[in-house]
Amino acid sequence: IRSSLQLDVSNPSPQRSMGAAMAQPSRRHIGLRAAAAAGFGLGTDAMLVLCDPQDLATASASSDSRGASADAPACGRAVTQLWTETNALDGCAADAFRHAAKDGDLAGNFAAFQLQRGIQEGGSRCIPLLCASCGASCSLPEAPELDAGDPPWETFASQSLCPLGVPAILADLNVASAQGEFERTFGALRPSAGLEVRALQSDCSMDALRLVATVCRGSSEECDEWSKFAQPRCRVFMGSPYDVSSFSFFTAHACASRELMYCPVGLPIAIRAPRKSGSRSVALWAATAEGLLPGIVAARRVLASALSGHQDDHERLDQVTHDWFETESFRLGCDQDTWRLSANNAIAYLRDDWPTVGLPLELCPTCCMTGLGRLTVVVLRNPFARLASYYSNDWRVRKGHLGPGLSFAKWAEAALGWDGQARNGSQPSDWLDERDRLHIAPVFSSLPGAAEIVFRLEDPEGSLQRVERALCAPPFRHCTPLPAFPSGGRGAGRRASDVLWSKRAIRLVERLYRYDLEVEASVAGSATPPRPTPGVNVASGKPTETYTVARGQHIGAR
Repeated sequence: IRSSLQLDVSNPSPQRSMGAAMAQPSRRHIGLRAAAAAGFGLGTDAMLVLCDPQDLATASASSDSRGASADAPACGRAVTQLWTETNALDGCAADAFRHAAKDGDLAGNFAAFQLQRGIQEGGSRCIPLLCASCGASCSLPEAPELDAGDPPWETFASQSLCPLGVPAILADLNVASAQGEFERTFGALRPSAGLEVRALQSDCSMDALRLVATVCRGSSEECDEWSKFAQPRCRVFMGSPYDVSSFSFFTAHACASRELMYCPVGLPIAIRAPRKSGSRSVALWAATAEGLLPGIVAARRVLASALSGHQDDHERLDQVTHDWFETESFRLGCDQDTWRLSANNAIAYLRDDWPTVGLPLELCPTCCMTGLGRLTVVVLRNPFARLASYYSNDWRVRKGHLGPGLSFAKWAEAALGWDGQARNGSQPSDWLDERDRLHIAPVFSSLPGAAEIVFRLEDPEGSLQRVERALCAPPFRHCTPLPAFPSGGRGAGRRASDVLWSKRAIRLVERLYRYDLEVEASVAGSATPPRPTPGVNVASGKPTETYTVARGQHIGAR
């Protein structure tokens, strides 16, 4: 049975264009604007309706009232398809609209299809109708004959083809206009001055599901990629109570994990947040700056209502993933395996100690590749605190069993200063992989240029002021205040002092992270950033304070 995600069998490529393919950059620009200028918002004549079988003959006989002769040609039939019961209506409608679209635009064309549900266990039969050649002058063909005991056929069509039909309520379908899909996904705000959207594509693979917009400067070939990810999917905290100003409310790792930048639509900044440098707080901050927070909260309320008391109800979970994520896969053109992986990941964290649920890609922060036309903001965390945080909160939890009894100091010495010699039958390559190295890699390999603004994680208020001043100055002249920076984890401000350091580990940090430390000292206005004392740490116990939240809010003892 055909799934809702196998719509374009003629194009096996994992990347599928969502607009008309145009050879020249200028034509891409004109094509996108032309679709918008033509008013892709379809009128009521193109609205899909469920035709009453008794009225089909009336609609056909009255074709002359639509400017056609009484013997108007009937819409042709495409190949019959089989669909699963849960997605038959949405899937067949998507195919019908695709058949109706001409040159990537539905304006002036009409869609129709016939659907027979329940033909076998969980299956439905669909016949897309081909009405593009005759448009509003078409008449709808009669449904195929039924055998004894067969379920009835239903006919759906644009209202011009079936004037007496009842409006059909469907989920979002495949969109033929690239401009329309860009606005639905990234928002109606236009890119920064001098930038334009040239192309829109979907990327469907087991590694990443995303919608990608190519944004370029004028008629030049200087371009950037903006992405909204459905996998890795952003997630919202489902426990109660919740605090929208806390980093724990929202998780979005796609940008940082792929070494992309957070680039809020409507705000000309590109935020580079290396891992374990407050990337969760940065993701929530970027989403808030993009205006996504009210939508995230509204989605959480609806999801909480649907899932309350049903966390272990597989039928309810299947229904939620179908309602929230399956039509998203329609638009991306994903296959069944990819869709199922995405759906499973959306609910995989629901039973965690800190339960979260995936959100539609529209509510995830926008990522970009180069930050074209934006102010580059680099988030910097004290490297001593960063290393201690990664060891305590990540590596020891995930891989501590690979190095039982390995102290932080020995771990740091091995991770930062391994000389290639195995000792005691073990070597760092046994318990350090590429993911670990990315998490502890220095932020800077040289001193940053004047065009980069450093956001010091330990001083969010001062950092916000620096970013605001730079945004308000030429060439950006964007003087709107930025949202408050979210609070971090408890004890994040003194994480480096929670572990025991050796002299050698400290020297290795000073050597390998020398540019990070130099930049931190310059931004903080101090000759030497804070360093831990060898062999001394804060008495173990429950952390009592988070770091200060920007805009004058302070999270006190917890």
